[in-house]
Amino acid sequence: VPSQSGDASAPPELAPLRRLREHTAPLYACAIGGGLIATGGDDNTVRLWPAGTEAERVYWLALTDVAVALGRIGLQRYSAAFDAAGYLDLESLQRMDASQRAEVAKATGMKHGHARKF
Repeated sequence: VPSQSGDASAPPELAPLRRLREHTAPLYACAIGGGLIATGGDDNTVRLWPAGTEAERVYWLALTDVAVALGRIGLQRYSAAFDAAGYLDLESLQRMDASQRAEVAKATGMKHGHARKF
């Protein structure tokens, strides 16, 4: 959810709405429709969530994209850390060079071997 900052020209800061603790394995799917968000995970479950506002839907999709990408490389345990640090733009993460990825790994508390994988 966008939070208010003092500078009207600054991009909105995102604050977590909720964590997907109900899933016990990486997420691989997200769909929005009919006032609901459906998430599917490797825990063989599909979960339904209220969709909320447009800002909430944008947040959910961004969070899910990053969580799914991390899950594909076995690093889903860092999804909450990426969320908390504001790394919700998958395209930006994918465009980073090695030194930028190393900074993200440090900021999200990745172990050395996991950081190399990232």
